Amino acid sequence: MGEPARWAGPKTRIHGDVTASEDLLIEGQIEGKISLPAHRLVVASTARVKADIFARDITIAGEATGTFTASERVELQAGAKVDGRIVSPRVALADGAVFNGRVEPHKAEAAVRVAEYRLAHGEAEPKPS
Repeated sequence: MGEPARWAGPKTRIHGDVTASEDLLIEGQIEGKISLPAHRLVVASTARVKADIFARDITIAGEATGTFTASERVELQAGAKVDGRIVSPRVALADGAVFNGRVEPHKAEAAVRVAEYRLAHGEAEPKPS
């Protein structure tokens, strides 16, 4: 697999929802929701992300807070600082990565199906009451 497209460079700040049909590399700051259900997302070491992310594969080397749902794998690389929830059948945590939260591998299939349905039908996730 080649390098993902660089989408948000180191000086970029985005607040909102992002949906893509290709692999993405985030080097800047994003706050919101990121959805690439059939693709790979890389959060570079320079990135600061506060988002709920849904992708096939998620690799985090920077700072990230949120819920990270991957249909295949979530990888936290050395130097990553992650707070939140990981929902994925496979998780890799490198030496030097910091993770504060919980991992829910048994819920990954259900979460992926719900996210795919919502994406296909243009539905937003329900707001907590």
